Amino acid sequence: MLLITIFILFGLILVSYAIKDLDFVAISLGCCFLAATITGLVKGLQIWEFIKYIEFEAIIIILSMSIITKIAQDSNILEYVAVKLFKASKGIACKIQ
Repeated sequence: MLLITIFILFGLILVSYAIKDLDFVAISLGCCFLAATITGLVKGLQIWEFIKYIEFEAIIIILSMSIITKIAQDSNILEYVAVKLFKASKGIACKIQ
């Protein structure tokens, strides 16, 4: 029953990505919190046991990459680099080996 509930929550997260008007980050965080709460209640785990298994280094790397990508996207750095590379190659495509 627990696994089915977790899969249903995962399905809700996937559906929230498809609907444009929904805030998928809030839905994802809410479903994750709900899944962790249900798992903790069913298995009898304390919150400190959950926190012990969180990979904070991976979360920090993913968050920092998201921030860097958003800044690069908003400041059009990626378009600038693409135009410079296109001009430098004179429009000639080459195969990467």
